[in-house]
Amino acid sequence: MIDDFGSGYSSLGYLSNLQLNALKIDRSFIQGIHGDDRQKEILNAIVALTNRLNVSVVAEGVETQTQLNYLSDIGCAFGQGYLFSKPLHTDDVPVWLKTTKPHVITYA
Repeated sequence: MIDDFGSGYSSLGYLSNLQLNALKIDRSFIQGIHGDDRQKEILNAIVALTNRLNVSVVAEGVETQTQLNYLSDIGCAFGQGYLFSKPLHTDDVPVWLKTTKPHVITYA
């Protein structure tokens, strides 16, 4: 998995040079959903490209239902962030899994 894709040292070259099963999009792109059209277009392109390459894409930093809806609409099937849960201690994860109805994103 490539973490924080689109920032730092991660680049498009990794998509052709490495055997990847997942890519996590940096939260800065997710935060830009609320109005920055260039950020939206970059995010759309990343999601479309990863889907065409059969690489799972995870959106990092999902905090609002609006962000989740947009990501679902463009074909992003996985997300993480405060909308789902605050960071948990490993001991608390089993309880969280038993008591929380998970968000499910589906798209055609």
